[in-house]
Amino acid sequence: MLTLGGLSAVGFGGYRISAASRIHSAALRSAICAGCNLVDTAPNYTNGESEALIGAVLSEARRETIFVTTKVGYVTDDDAGFFRDCPAARAQIVRRNDALHCIHPAYVRHRALRSLERMGLDYVDGIFLHNPEYHAASGEDYGTKIAAALEALEQLVAQKVIRYFGVSSNALPGSHAGGECTVDFYYGRTAARPPETAFRLVQFPFNVFEAAAADAGAGPSLLQRSRQLGLVTLANRPLNAMHGGTRLRLAAPAAGPRAAIRPALREVVRLLDGQVGRAGASGSVGDLEAIETLARALPQLSDTEAVAALMRTCLVPVVQALYAERLPPDLAAALAVLEQGALAQARANMSKLVGAAIDRERLRPELASADYPLLQQQACHAVLAAGAGHVLVGMRRPEYVGDFAPFFRIRGRAC
Repeated sequence: MLTLGGLSAVGFGGYRISAASRIHSAALRSAICAGCNLVDTAPNYTNGESEALIGAVLSEARRETIFVTTKVGYVTDDDAGFFRDCPAARAQIVRRNDALHCIHPAYVRHRALRSLERMGLDYVDGIFLHNPEYHAASGEDYGTKIAAALEALEQLVAQKVIRYFGVSSNALPGSHAGGECTVDFYYGRTAARPPETAFRLVQFPFNVFEAAAADAGAGPSLLQRSRQLGLVTLANRPLNAMHGGTRLRLAAPAAGPRAAIRPALREVVRLLDGQVGRAGASGSVGDLEAIETLARALPQLSDTEAVAALMRTCLVPVVQALYAERLPPDLAAALAVLEQGALAQARANMSKLVGAAIDRERLRPELASADYPLLQQQACHAVLAAGAGHVLVGMRRPEYVGDFAPFFRIRGRAC
C-alpha cells in the first residue's frame, strides 16, 4: 500500500466525471498510466457516477498502487431507504441551499460502506467529512456532533475499511484563526492521539486568488498549522478561482483556429429556415427571440458551461420544435461548428479576464516559472510552492492529463 509520503503532487479530482463518458474513463486511465497515484471523489459528485467510474477504472489497475479518497456528508438520491429506516439520522439532516447534509454516525458508516460497494473496493485509503460546517448553526452542540462522526470513522479504521480520515471543508481557509471550523477544532475532537490517530488528511480550496490558507495573520497559517499537526494537505479548486464576484478559470486556451460564431449562426438559421418553409409555417427562424439572444450573448460569454446552457435553453427547443425525427447531417454539423466556435470564443474571453486579474493583483512574479509554460501548470506550481502538500485537478480529457504529467513524478509533502 502507498504511504502518505508516496503520493503524487497533483492528484486526479473526480468532481465532474461520469461513468457514462468514455472520454472521462480514458482520462483517468491516462493519468494513472502517466504516474498519478492520488484519486479523489465523493458520492455526491455527479450523483455517484464519479465513484462508479473510478471503481471501474481501478478494477483494471493494481489497487495497492492508487491512493483513493472519498467523502461523507452530502445526502444522495440512493439514501432514501436508509433514512426511512433510521429516524435518528433523519432528524439530523440539515439543508444548505439545494443540498441535504448529514453527519450522524450511522449515516457516516452507511455512506462509507455504500461508497466502497459502488467502487467495488475492499477498503478506501481516505475519507473526509465533507463540509461539516453546515451543521455549525444547526442548534445542536457542534463539537459533540463532530466527535461522534469522527468516532464512526475511527471505528471504520479499526475494522480496516478505511486507512485514514480527515475533513474537507470550504470554510477552513477563512476560519483558521479561531472559531468552531478550524483545523484545531476538528483535530481536537478525535479520541485517538498521535501517533495512533488516523486523522491525517485535510482538504480545502486554495489558488493564487483565494490564498487564505497561506495567510498567517497573528499565528500560523492553515498550511503551517496543518503541518504542525502532521496532516497531509490537499488543495482543491487550484484552477477555478472566485475573484471580484467572477469565476476565473486558470488555464490557457487551446491553440488552434477559432470558428467565427456569427457565420456559423447564420448557417444554422439558413438550414432551419428551410425546414420552416417545408413545414408550411409562416415567418423566419431568424426572427425568433431565441436566435437573437444567441447572436447577442454567445460572443460575450467567458464561461463554457454558460455556453452549453445557452445552447440548450435557446437553440435546442427551436430545433426540437421543427424536427420530429433525427437531425439532418448538414444541420447537425452546423450546430457542432457553432458550439465549438462559441466554446473557443468563451475560452479566449476567459483568458483575457484572467490575464487582467493577474496583472491587477500583481501575480505575474508568483506564477512565473521557466519549467512550466502553461498557465494551468503555473497555477498548480504556485499552490505547491506556497506549501500545499498536494493539488487536486479535474482532468476530464486525456489530452488535458498530459499538461500535468510532470507533477505526477513529484511526490508531495507528507506533512
